[in-house]
Amino acid sequence: MIIEINDICLNANLKCHYPWEKSDIQGVKIDCKIIYNTQNPKVLSDVIDYVKIENVILDIAKSNQFDIIEALAGAIADKILEKFEQITQIFVKITKENVMQNAKSVSIEIEKTQGVKVIFCLGSNLGDREKNINLAYKLLCEKLQLKMPKISSLIEYPAWMPEGSPATWNIDFLNCAVSGFCAKKCDEILQITQEIEQEIGRKKDRIKFSPREIDIDILYFDGKIISSKNLQIPHAQCYFRDFMLTPAREIEPDLIYVLK
Repeated sequence: MIIEINDICLNANLKCHYPWEKSDIQGVKIDCKIIYNTQNPKVLSDVIDYVKIENVILDIAKSNQFDIIEALAGAIADKILEKFEQITQIFVKITKENVMQNAKSVSIEIEKTQGVKVIFCLGSNLGDREKNINLAYKLLCEKLQLKMPKISSLIEYPAWMPEGSPATWNIDFLNCAVSGFCAKKCDEILQITQEIEQEIGRKKDRIKFSPREIDIDILYFDGKIISSKNLQIPHAQCYFRDFMLTPAREIEPDLIYVLK
């Protein structure tokens, strides 16, 4: 969904650089384009109140002093993203007239986002499985500061049992998918997910494929293909594992790249 608010004309408290624009108050025109997610655009509670957005713009422009219009645009974008988590991307354009002696106006435009889309697969087959997954979801949201987080239904799947695995490893998993917008770099996300796994009780030296309190795999990061010593995105086996794809499709059906 897209909202465009154009030609908000107001006086802003700006410091000035040039003799011909010296005054206490500067007239500016503000345009704002907003992209956001909504579950049901026909329901009033699921759409953004653009009057509230206009009020945020007016409050910032009138109550703060900025050195340059770039700073004013940044402050507007930051505050709107902070107050309206369902907004994923915002463009703010500010125009000043009569700034230059030989030009009618000067405009700048900035773009900001809530971060990039990330999808995780969570699994547990040791201890209280549901409790482990719910705690992992809570910690992911907190430590990664996920915006617009989603969590799929819990689905039970048989353990992945390589040939020769002990029978004691044959404990069904609970799996789900989690998605959200995150402003952190991929390496930071990986480190934080590993810290969460250890916090929930997973041992660093556990035997591969043995039962574990929690698994957190990164399935998707901004549509990028990443292959390094420590990380592969999309996950190397995701195309062959329904316990990864089925929950992910439930919450992110439009991301065909890894969910096809």
